[in-house]
Amino acid sequence: MNYKIISYVNKVFYNRFPIIAPALIIILFTGVLFIGGCSGGGMASPSSPDMPDGTSDNDVSGNWAGTWGSYEAGGESGTVDTLEFTQVDNGNGSYTLSGTLTLTGTDVDEGTVSTGTYDGDTSVTWTATFGDSNVTWTFDGTYQNGSISGTYHRYDAGEESDYGNFILYEDTETEENREHK
Repeated sequence: MNYKIISYVNKVFYNRFPIIAPALIIILFTGVLFIGGCSGGGMASPSSPDMPDGTSDNDVSGNWAGTWGSYEAGGESGTVDTLEFTQVDNGNGSYTLSGTLTLTGTDVDEGTVSTGTYDGDTSVTWTATFGDSNVTWTFDGTYQNGSISGTYHRYDAGEESDYGNFILYEDTETEENREHK
């Protein structure tokens, strides 16, 4: 019976879709074997993936790195070289964040993280102030599966001058290792 199904798929799809037909045959054959081998005919439920080392459900402290890019046509983009969060438990399931931020691809580079909050679940927000330049960036992100992604807004002298998106990953590489590369 399996041979007849595979022959039919091969005959119908191979001439129309020569690149994906072999993959489709393998998927179909594997699916027939899997469903036939399960008791009760149901599929096994997948288990949740483990969190990456160094993260837990309620911890965004530590070093992060990633990229950012403007939604504006011809706007700036660059990297978040380092974002270092210090996290303080507020005692109600939420956390206060502080730290430092280093960006490339823009006219400001080193900032201080203030007014940061993490709700203990997925919401992470913070503001970075860059020196005496009267420039602030606000970040509104979602923490999920070892990354933080979301949107940013840049303000010059209180006026919004740019906005875009960002994604950060936990940076497990130490500063000392970076200096030796």
